[in-house]
Amino acid sequence: MKILLFITIALSDTSFASDELNPCVNYTTINNVDRRAVGNILKLGIVPSLSDDFLDNEWYRINSDAGEQMPTKAPGLFHCGTWYPIWLNGTLPNNVGEEIEGQVCLQGIYEECFTSWTIGIQLCPGNYLVYNLVESTNANSAYCFGTAAVNKELTTTYAATTTQTSVTDNQVGGFEPCIDHKLIDFQEKRAEANIFKFGEDVNISDDLLDSGWYRVQRDECGKMPITAPGLLQCGTWYPIWLDGQLPVSVGEQSQRKVCMKTFTNNCTYSWNIGIKLCDGGYFVYNLLRSNIALSGYCFGTSEICAVGNSDGIKDVKDTEESKANILMIALIVTIGVAVLVAIVILVLLCKKTKQPEKIRNYLVGGKTQNGNVQKMKCNKTDDSPPPYKRGVSISSLSPQILPDKPPPYCSRECSNVTIGEVKAACKNVDPFAMFTVKH
Repeated sequence: MKILLFITIALSDTSFASDELNPCVNYTTINNVDRRAVGNILKLGIVPSLSDDFLDNEWYRINSDAGEQMPTKAPGLFHCGTWYPIWLNGTLPNNVGEEIEGQVCLQGIYEECFTSWTIGIQLCPGNYLVYNLVESTNANSAYCFGTAAVNKELTTTYAATTTQTSVTDNQVGGFEPCIDHKLIDFQEKRAEANIFKFGEDVNISDDLLDSGWYRVQRDECGKMPITAPGLLQCGTWYPIWLDGQLPVSVGEQSQRKVCMKTFTNNCTYSWNIGIKLCDGGYFVYNLLRSNIALSGYCFGTSEICAVGNSDGIKDVKDTEESKANILMIALIVTIGVAVLVAIVILVLLCKKTKQPEKIRNYLVGGKTQNGNVQKMKCNKTDDSPPPYKRGVSISSLSPQILPDKPPPYCSRECSNVTIGEVKAACKNVDPFAMFTVKH
């Protein structure tokens, strides 16, 4: 009897070990799978490029509406949701249980197979494929799967708004989100009442979050806010909140829209995530990586969920003071900018009004802004410059002193003499005599 029991245990252990090594049983569902279809063209500036240079090396299964087969022809640049698509340069296995090593190519700008390497591919019982993928050698490159265009993960509602779908739930192989999940990082800082402090706190940024199922460890702080928090709340610049209602029935799992709060809008960006209410009264969330830096998911709507004193209760007074300080700094900066702009405008207006007046006064012969004639001056009859020397000429190489006096001259400079004095002094002046030498 003992021998039979020992044999039974040994066989069960062998079967368990074989399941662990069997890629048709032990695999991972790849993320962002619908975006990897050949028909999906990357929209630069709207959606970030997929990049498998950080992919974990392991077996993956593809569960996509676009299909699970890797394309066997070069898709084209910017297809498959990435800059440089990775495709299969060969054929897929045809027999159940067959495992092959296939060559995959990274499509470059000038070559369809810029660089290549091998991966494992197996056709499993149930007629589905699994791939033993390795990380890519280049950034902004990703594996392609499926040939149809699946655009449900990206729809534009207005110029600055995008909508995404949640990652695949991966229900194959007994996966249960209420059990198979991770605890969210920095959960004590994600409460709505927690205000980010410049220079003291590290900003939460879920653009580096691994997409998947998450739970907040403290059940009373596991609810996402359903109204838009303020900027700098939830320990981040741009809080992500739930635009809808949480599930109310145990076991209920549904897709819900989340929004990102920014300076200009409560819902500048939006996408869908999965939410499930588990037995025990806690929620799990199928979170997507955010597309915007300095943004983070919010969890916890009560004061007790925020980072605070030793008893776990947030000091509301400190929170309000921090918020008031931030608003005061913003107000001071705004006023300073307004004053600077006003000074610049005044300087430009002064230059614009004064400069033409100077030119106009000169052209009209000395009229001021109020229309009065400026007084001019003329030298007196006996007032003349000292004798001058004539320059070297052809007839004489030595300078010659001219005893003659030049006639009176008039200038346009202002003085206290009257216009009548100017006319009396200058009326008998022969303009040609000023330049005539008698000797």
